[in-house]
Amino acid sequence: MSEKTVANSMARQGLVARAKKRRKNLTRPDKRAVPFPDLVKRGFTAPAPNTKWAGDMTEIPTDEGKLYLSTAIDLFSRRPLRPTEPHRGALHC
Repeated sequence: MSEKTVANSMARQGLVARAKKRRKNLTRPDKRAVPFPDLVKRGFTAPAPNTKWAGDMTEIPTDEGKLYLSTAIDLFSRRPLRPTEPHRGALHC
């Protein structure tokens, strides 16, 4: 189905497309700040377990607000790190 066919059908039904929300970056780097040193030196392997970890964080928009998800992996086994205590309901900060 072509874009014009869909546009004509929507016009007949009185429908309009929703404008796409523009994403805002979470991080605004300070161009004058001294960068952090690269402690890993771009080497994403490890000689033994628990010697090098890597992680990341992402924001997930939900109907109830923003949800932040962070992950970390052991660079030796490539497995996610586990929390020290089991999760029981509410999150603790």
